Amino acid sequence: MFNKYTCHVCGEKYKKSTMAKDKSGNYTCVYCQKLMSRYFPGCFKSTSEQITENISYMKKQKELYSKLIENDKDIIQIKNDNLGIIISEKYGVFKVIDNEWGWKYPDADCELFRLDQINRYEVFDEILKNVYINNNAFVECGVRIYMNSERDEKYNKYRIKENQKTHPYINSINIYTAVAENYTPSDTLQERGLKVAEDIVGCLDRLLGGTKEEASEKRNVFGEAADRFFIAYNL
Repeated sequence: MFNKYTCHVCGEKYKKSTMAKDKSGNYTCVYCQKLMSRYFPGCFKSTSEQITENISYMKKQKELYSKLIENDKDIIQIKNDNLGIIISEKYGVFKVIDNEWGWKYPDADCELFRLDQINRYEVFDEILKNVYINNNAFVECGVRIYMNSERDEKYNKYRIKENQKTHPYINSINIYTAVAENYTPSDTLQERGLKVAEDIVGCLDRLLGGTKEEASEKRNVFGEAADRFFIAYNL
């Protein structure tokens, strides 16, 4: 009754309503989309080759993350309940903690980012009113990390410095420390979330801050550590 389209990744056929069309004119099924990075620009902005490359990349990231947890006993975790950040000084990488996302998309909740790709970071604190029915307020806070990125040419022109490694598709990452759909002023969630966000910023300041020369040296050290980590596991 309904026409079915073939997913260019897995080869299975599904209804068009469950597929996403890419720039190459091919379709990706909803199941294969769940294997992609949550930060990937999306199928309609990408070619078929870029989509398959990202899925392959994420499979390798899952293996890499298991090696990280296995081998770094001094890993740093800063979180508020199920939201926050994991940092490995030993390997020069970090990961977003978002257990709700991880529960929904377990194969995509493993992406590691290099500390030497961080350009700057800041705390964000937003309360959006009238977003939901009955005028409930929506609150979210955390740390926004801006990455050295290849994705935006204008951003690169003014932000990227010579010899700094760049991320292929991410401009910024939100490290949420509190999210609430039915927020009330008496709730301490926002206060606790901001405290964790400030702790994350303090940790990043310790790892990446200092004078211009000190900050550059720290990034070089973390860059070399990340290079060794990726090379060691051929990823």
